[in-house]
Amino acid sequence: MSRFVPLGRSLAQDRRVRPRSGAVSSALGLVEASLGRSEEAKRHGTLPISTPGSTNRYRYSKYVENLAVIHALVGEHEQALDRVEELLAIFGGFTVHYMEGIPEFRLLRDHPRYRGIVASSR
Repeated sequence: MSRFVPLGRSLAQDRRVRPRSGAVSSALGLVEASLGRSEEAKRHGTLPISTPGSTNRYRYSKYVENLAVIHALVGEHEQALDRVEELLAIFGGFTVHYMEGIPEFRLLRDHPRYRGIVASSR
């Protein structure tokens, strides 16, 4: 049994109690992606950012970051990089240096577009 299964159950229960919580939905998306459930992961990861104005700038950027990680984990590297470029354009706290420290993005490091993003920042 994966170590993420109990966490997924707990988050799913939280989701039922707090159906509008972006934090719970985003975290549940990360767990679903870690379990290989790509469609559920993307659905939960997209939910917090799908309503414009529903969250502040910092939370929005964190949800977009989580969605980028979800896309990377489920093998959708182009979509992950789309989100990375969005983050680099909208929020000063998300930098290439910060991005390189995200372990899940190791899945993207051989992608030419990823290398281009890193090279353009130096």
